[in-house]
Amino acid sequence: MSPENDKKILAEAHKTKLLNAGIPEKMIETAGIFSVTADEIYQLTGVKVFSTGIAFPYPGENNFIRIRLDAPKGDLKYVSAIGAGCRLYVPPGADLNAETVVITEGEKKALVAVTRGINCVAVAGIDAWREKGPLGEKQAPGDAILGRLKKDWSGQTVILVYDSDITQSHKRWNAFPTLAEILYDLGAETVKIFSLLALPDLNKTGLDDFILAYEKAGEDAVSRFWTLAGKTPEWLPMGTGAEKYASARLKSADPEAQVRGAAALLAAKGEYILQQTLAAIMKAGAAKMLAKSAKKALEEAEARQKCTWKPDPGAGAQESVAITDVFPPAAQVISPEFPMPPVNLEGWGWDIEGGKIVRVKTSDDGSRIVRPGVDTVALLTAWLSPVEEGGEEKWELSWLQNKKWVRRHFSSGVLFDTREKQTLIKAGVEINSNNAEIAVEWFHSLRVLVTQNGVTLPTVRTVSRCGWHELDGKPIFVLGREVITPDAGALPPTADGGENPPELEKPDDIDWAGDVSPLERQILASFGVRGDPAKHKEFLLSACLKHPAIAFGIGCAAGAPLIKLAQGAGLAPDFAGFTVMMCSRDAGRKRHQGKTTWSQVVASFYGNPAVGENGRIRYADRTGVSTGVLLSTCCDLTVHLDELQLMNRGTGKRGGKNEVEHFVRTVTQGMDRERGARGGGGRRTRTFRTVVFATAESDVTVSFETGGGAHDRIMKLPQLLSEESDENRAEAEYMSAFCMKNYGWAGKEYLQWLLELTAAGKESEIAAEIERAVSTIREYFLPDDDRRGSAGRLATRAAIGLAGLSLWLEQIGATKDAAKKAFASFLAAWKQVCDGIEHERIDEKILAVIQSYVAANQDRIYGLRGDAEPRNPVKWVGAKAKIQGKECVVLFENDLAEEIERRISGMAYEQAREILKSDGWILVKKDGNKTRYTQKVHKGSLSGQGLAFPIELLFPPDAEEGKEVGDENMDVPF
Repeated sequence: MSPENDKKILAEAHKTKLLNAGIPEKMIETAGIFSVTADEIYQLTGVKVFSTGIAFPYPGENNFIRIRLDAPKGDLKYVSAIGAGCRLYVPPGADLNAETVVITEGEKKALVAVTRGINCVAVAGIDAWREKGPLGEKQAPGDAILGRLKKDWSGQTVILVYDSDITQSHKRWNAFPTLAEILYDLGAETVKIFSLLALPDLNKTGLDDFILAYEKAGEDAVSRFWTLAGKTPEWLPMGTGAEKYASARLKSADPEAQVRGAAALLAAKGEYILQQTLAAIMKAGAAKMLAKSAKKALEEAEARQKCTWKPDPGAGAQESVAITDVFPPAAQVISPEFPMPPVNLEGWGWDIEGGKIVRVKTSDDGSRIVRPGVDTVALLTAWLSPVEEGGEEKWELSWLQNKKWVRRHFSSGVLFDTREKQTLIKAGVEINSNNAEIAVEWFHSLRVLVTQNGVTLPTVRTVSRCGWHELDGKPIFVLGREVITPDAGALPPTADGGENPPELEKPDDIDWAGDVSPLERQILASFGVRGDPAKHKEFLLSACLKHPAIAFGIGCAAGAPLIKLAQGAGLAPDFAGFTVMMCSRDAGRKRHQGKTTWSQVVASFYGNPAVGENGRIRYADRTGVSTGVLLSTCCDLTVHLDELQLMNRGTGKRGGKNEVEHFVRTVTQGMDRERGARGGGGRRTRTFRTVVFATAESDVTVSFETGGGAHDRIMKLPQLLSEESDENRAEAEYMSAFCMKNYGWAGKEYLQWLLELTAAGKESEIAAEIERAVSTIREYFLPDDDRRGSAGRLATRAAIGLAGLSLWLEQIGATKDAAKKAFASFLAAWKQVCDGIEHERIDEKILAVIQSYVAANQDRIYGLRGDAEPRNPVKWVGAKAKIQGKECVVLFENDLAEEIERRISGMAYEQAREILKSDGWILVKKDGNKTRYTQKVHKGSLSGQGLAFPIELLFPPDAEEGKEVGDENMDVPF
């Protein structure tokens, strides 16, 4: 709409008024400001007034104008077209895309500022940066923001300037802070908010008043303004804008910026998300220091930024009443004393009418205003507070549905964030897109009563992983579904050894989080006890004395809960876990070597040693998410994987020869891939400390990158049984059967004992035990060749196992003689670990590749698999033959060359062949002045030629089974 006369005239009185307000005549003309009569105001806006006014056209807003009345109509000083909503005033000369944009309230202020070189735009009022929906409905702040403000603000600084009367003690203080959150979410680099200083002789000071006052005093008003802006700290977002703000600041090299970013993330997402985010980008020590600084920065920002206005108790504030008084059915789920939340800063309170939550307010004339809220009665009925530091807070939400109360657990991030409304809707909570915002306000008001106002709700301390925790300053340990406390007492023995005695009592206020996934439930169920405690411990001790690999495994299993203590003492600075793998070294066989038996014996230390979904041993052919869930759930304990070679046989993103290498590194660093956790109970990035025991049909480490460091993160043992025999098979079957009937006791009692030590303040003694173990390992044996460096690094991992074995032997009261033998058995296994370390010399590397090639392809080497005649369509890669009087394996050249060049980067086959020849590892033949490298073989219908290797070179003999290596007279660490 426009006036009937096309010529827009500015009355002299209005022009003088504008000039006196500090707006130059040229700007008045450029801005197109004009005068309007009462009739013209009605024609332009549809609002009937009895006053003239000054019309301010809004450039770029389709003829939108806003009119300042000369004679206000009550509190109505400005009018615009009915239904037109709000617009952003961008005066001539202002640039919304400039590096710095100032936003204030009122067109005159923006015009005065722009003419002084301040890039300023204006909103019609401090809340007028938002608009209603197409039907006049209230929208969420992010959706309601004015169209010209809803842009990409990346790299820009925005300064929001209040008049002097809008301070933290004003009830409308939160208007610009809400806008600041949205601007950060839209990419703004920096947002600042400040109130102008109140100047003498003025009721309040606006930006135009500020500039004119200093100009009249002969001061540089613009410099004064920028000085004030420069001294103002940047606004710390704590809501919608916090994530983008935190992401940018945490990537900064500026320590102060990092602190602000961490503080914003702490405010918006809580301590758990902050800890996980920092752990993903920096070392533990730096993350801890940054988190501490962030807490302090957040406290300072909250004091500087929060609204301190409180309603007048005598001005109609809602009288405190109990929810059950208003809605008696609520007594089924909450205490009769639980109060209705008080009125908010704008005077709105809560009520329950017709089985629905509604908003209520007393108007100025005393009448009651009621607004729709939530279409059912939904209440917070329990507080699930995490035990672990940085854990995710959860709440029990109960809502009335078909006259019955439905109870579900939701995280704070779901209940108090409108963006997560779909989770609530899918769970059956009766909210929708239109009332989600008010539902979140209702839930939040209930939460504040509990967390800040001392209202009591049933509080359950929750855990979401096994391992060490602290409750009220005392250590506790979670073993599966069981919570072990220092004062639980000794485990009662069974009468006949056949039934399980009662489990240790757990405190009534500790439980597992309610969102445990099906996979996590399976994992937790594998921890438990069965059979006779005394027989179980006696069996494990006997197995340790006879089999070095079992002594090593039991020691490392007992060492798993020591990793946290070692980290605290600075004894494990570079690892949060390690892997122990048993694989075949005899390439001629792949069965009946005791690998699974070994894993079962070790797995029985803490629980059910069955293989599969019901037991502690799980197959390695798993997704990345499920592997992360497995590792994190078993924190401070052990993980057991069978058939580790399957991990490298996946396809797509999971496939590839380096998957095992990545897994080994993951275990060492104690942190999973950062990802969404569809199977992990809502936890995004999982952390853990664990010892992994794995078995494999072949040495999967041969595919590790040379020099990549992964070889220093895994300890390899040879098969438990060195040869297949009826006696060995019978022993393996006996050990497996025994473990299936007696398990879990050794680890459970050991953890109880260890917990009592830590509760008594004896962590330093445990740390000293680990230090002695490191010295013992290194003094006992380190290779003298190129493997010494790797062995030295692995020694710190093995020392955790040796200390664990020593402490367990002490806990069960082993005799000194038995302890010495177990100690010697462990050290014998350590020597086997050193023997299995990958060589760094190139000739040793080539030989290792060939040995693993033979091991992996034994079924395609004629004479090794025992066939009388070749059977098509097998492709043969070699044959067993006698060459120059020696038993050899001839490996056909084409396939062998491809394998060597594939496995050793930059190695030409001809070069490798020369190295093998110079070391005397292949049989060659002189033919005049030429050297013939290849040898021909003919076996029935099979014929071919290739390199001939002495068979003993490809199949080195293993140490005799059960042979005790080590000095039994060496002092036992404890």
